[in-house]
Amino acid sequence: MKILFKLSVLFLSLANALSINAQEWPSRPIKMVVPFAPAGSTDILGRMVAQKLSDALGQSVIVENRPGAAGNLGTDIVSKSLPDGYTILLAGGSNAVNANLYKSLPFDFTRDLSGIALIGISPNVMVVPQSLAVSSAGEFIDYAKKNKGTINYASSGNGATTHLSAELFKSVMGVEMTHVPFNGSNPALLALLSGQVHVMFDSVISATPLIKAGKLKALGVTSPNRIASLPDTPTLKEVGVNVEAISFFGIYAPSKTPPSIIARYSSELRKIMKLSDVSLKLSELGVQPIDLTPIEFQSFTSKQIEGWALPVRLSGARID
Repeated sequence: MKILFKLSVLFLSLANALSINAQEWPSRPIKMVVPFAPAGSTDILGRMVAQKLSDALGQSVIVENRPGAAGNLGTDIVSKSLPDGYTILLAGGSNAVNANLYKSLPFDFTRDLSGIALIGISPNVMVVPQSLAVSSAGEFIDYAKKNKGTINYASSGNGATTHLSAELFKSVMGVEMTHVPFNGSNPALLALLSGQVHVMFDSVISATPLIKAGKLKALGVTSPNRIASLPDTPTLKEVGVNVEAISFFGIYAPSKTPPSIIARYSSELRKIMKLSDVSLKLSELGVQPIDLTPIEFQSFTSKQIEGWALPVRLSGARID
């Protein structure tokens, strides 16, 4: 009985502390965990959002890079953090893939984390070298079928969206392509530019400079709509290729973070996404902002996890 009483007092004290913190929040600096290395697209977005949040909340928002295990290390840290609003996560597409890719994880992404705000979505773009004699996705499909068994595609690694998007394309269009994985987008793009491989479904962020420089040809984007950074590039669905696959970026907090704190974050972030300089930066990075409430964002996350189940299954990329 005494043990039960002590536990009740402990839980009551914790609840009271969180309630008080929610009323006074924020009263000290906030940590934003970015589960990838510095200088990547997620880190660039994280630092931009962190600065704007610092201005809006009147407290420093400090970015802490915790790379490892395809984003799982940093995600795990936040999922086990105190739900007091002082630790948040910038995550997204890789987490939706990982929920299907890994046989077991030390956290449940939708159970242990609460969605706050969606920053935006970013598709992959189907690219080929200028030397390849095709100018559309349809022409590429014809070319691949005429050259059956000889087509190679690059990716930034097994289980990456660049890999899974291509596998989905193969399945939907019935073309044969051999996967050549690389350790990141840069070496994969170098192989594409040199003609070692025929095609890649790269992220818009890394492929766009090469497209605009005339070194790669863009055949289609995997988003539901055309994107501002490549306005002349059709979606694959526009040209009869039923492939849609997006990555996304969003802010999460540990589950059980007080609703008042979630609401404050959401309100500030949704205003930040509408600032002209932020909109311009997102456009430059190939990220399309989407305004969602926390409840809508949580549902969006669940649907993204469901959506990557088929591509992961088709790829055969499963990690124990």
